[in-house]
Amino acid sequence: MKKYILFLSTAVLLFLASCDKDKDETLPQVTFLLPSSDFNTYTFQDDINVRLEVNDDQALQLLTVRIEHNGSNAILGVQNKSLSGASDEVLLLFPFDNIHLPGGTYTISATVEDAAGNTKSAFRELSLFEVPLERESIGILRSSGNSLSADTLNSSGTFNPAWSGTGTFSTLFMSSYFQELLVGEADNASIQFVNTQTWQNESGFQVTSGIGEDQIRDIVFDRERLLYYAAFFEGPIRILGENGVQKGSIDLPLNYRPIRLSVNENILMVQAAQVGSNNQVLIQYNAFTGIIEQTNAIEGELYAMVPFESGFLLFRGEGGNVELERYSSNGFITNLPWLVSNEAISEVIPLENGFYAVAHEDGVYLHQFGTSVFFSGSNNGIEAQDLAFDPVGNQLYALDGAALHQIVLSSGSIIQSFSVPADAQEVFIQLNK
Repeated sequence: MKKYILFLSTAVLLFLASCDKDKDETLPQVTFLLPSSDFNTYTFQDDINVRLEVNDDQALQLLTVRIEHNGSNAILGVQNKSLSGASDEVLLLFPFDNIHLPGGTYTISATVEDAAGNTKSAFRELSLFEVPLERESIGILRSSGNSLSADTLNSSGTFNPAWSGTGTFSTLFMSSYFQELLVGEADNASIQFVNTQTWQNESGFQVTSGIGEDQIRDIVFDRERLLYYAAFFEGPIRILGENGVQKGSIDLPLNYRPIRLSVNENILMVQAAQVGSNNQVLIQYNAFTGIIEQTNAIEGELYAMVPFESGFLLFRGEGGNVELERYSSNGFITNLPWLVSNEAISEVIPLENGFYAVAHEDGVYLHQFGTSVFFSGSNNGIEAQDLAFDPVGNQLYALDGAALHQIVLSSGSIIQSFSVPADAQEVFIQLNK
């Protein structure tokens, strides 16, 4: 019996040794043919040709090539190719056709895998030139009765018709990222999505509700997640993708309806009113976790709410004065000093380098908020109903009932004014990305 067990053990060991001897532990090989060296340069609309030579002592299985920005998570492209045989030469084409990609150094990683699961990688670095920011158009949205239209400013200083539609105007958002103009139509609680390359309606989104006063209040864009948040008075905030595809919704506390929205990184801030009362709250929604984190009661009239550092600036009317407050991401609200405190505000927009444009009753001013206040600009006398910032020309545009005014940021003075029809409601700046 012992001899039999010894014989069996020896046979098993010989079998295992034979299997180990047959195991493929040789790594496959991958070599770049194109690009032939590091730091080749590419511009928008170029094709990046990646040619690779791969081989193995037995059998190849898969090749994965990835081009990724070194300083962020931006990916130009990923391609997989199934392989067979012991050697191959593979050519893959990666078009640089994403206008939103940052410039800088990218790494091409090529990983080959053989039939036994062994892998080997090779790398190349290349340089991409970022597409410069350009202004596509300056326009106004007009509303008269049940007619809507968008006109764009021409080189002669007059406006040309670009788009027309129907509905009662409520709110507007220009999405340069997706090249679409979102027009909120009040009576039917709908959003018309207009392609700003063709100026044709491409789609729409509408809420079906039994509430008679149902209407859309505000639209903001989350550039981190490439999503729109749309506030409809019937309750939930709709989360929409490109062309109005619904991606989800946000339910507010019971009996509260959204009025105004603002987004800053992971935080969506919602001003909401309680049905049947004058109570209003600020609701802090975490767009990353999908959870409402804070709810704070607010007093008086909230004129504006804009991103500031990691939180928001609140412009609140109280007792005849306009209070400036900082809302921190932890829910704390603190007062900030500023020089103008007794004039109603129609709009506030962020500019660059920490500056904000504020439309007061007696003019448009520039402010820089923080522990101290920098104030610039003159009493230009514009009673603006809407503001828009052109980062390409570094200029501010203010719309009142008679004209669209171009304002220089260094002094707040008017450069020139363009006459507009009396039914002009809002101004928009269309960029290329």
